[in-house]
Amino acid sequence: MYEIESGNLKFAIIHTAFEIGTKKRNIEKVNQLLEKITRRGEQIDFVILPQMLNGVAMYENVARKTGKSIKNVGEKIPGELSEELIATSSRYNVGVIAGPILERRGSRLYRSVMIVLDGELRAVLRQVFAEKNIGSYKGVPYADLGSIKVGVLIAEDVLYPDIALFFSLAKPHILIVFPSLDKGLEEQLALAKARAIECGCVAIFVGGTFTYRHEILSAIPTVVVDENGANIEFVGETDEKILILNIKKRESLAGSISDKERFKFIKYMLRFIRKA
Repeated sequence: MYEIESGNLKFAIIHTAFEIGTKKRNIEKVNQLLEKITRRGEQIDFVILPQMLNGVAMYENVARKTGKSIKNVGEKIPGELSEELIATSSRYNVGVIAGPILERRGSRLYRSVMIVLDGELRAVLRQVFAEKNIGSYKGVPYADLGSIKVGVLIAEDVLYPDIALFFSLAKPHILIVFPSLDKGLEEQLALAKARAIECGCVAIFVGGTFTYRHEILSAIPTVVVDENGANIEFVGETDEKILILNIKKRESLAGSISDKERFKFIKYMLRFIRKA
């Protein structure tokens, strides 16, 4: 367990196997693991879940192996899954950060991260899904939850220098990286470490094992990186483990400019860079 100074908020990072095509089984597994944490007497503030909780493949190399087209599936948010997560959050009195799922809104597809807190869906961070698995973020991949500021990088977002610049100014308390299954993991992890250094915060490279009909389709390690880019926790691809991480709420680093003014400036700058 890694602790920054005294620590204010406690995160549980679940590294486990999710089965493609079995939403109910995956949610039951999450609840069983949270039950295990509760029985140990751990008081958790937030739990971070692996990708594709709803059992829907959202990467081409996984979807091809299941024989299902990405274009024909997608979750509605709010919807059945968000209601399940709200129930889990209320049952265990914990905030839930659910790794990217494929979301359909009208004719568009998104890779979306849901954040549930205090019995409600507090934030949905969406990355536009495009052809050939090239996504772009139309918005700010950042959630100010009051108690903590969370930055999220979904798949290719870790590659973009404009988003990196945004986070270096926004200074989230924690950066959560959901890597792409279609890109080199070593390169993505190296970039996640660079982003941690730039932000001056802990970064969590969220892994897990993804199976279909009990055969492994893909496996990714979970790595926790400190603000100096050093590994402080590592879970192998096919291991099953719950990491506990304490995060200290940091004072604002914005100087004399208010958070509201700084955030407005960063949003403007991000739009300007994206157009260039």
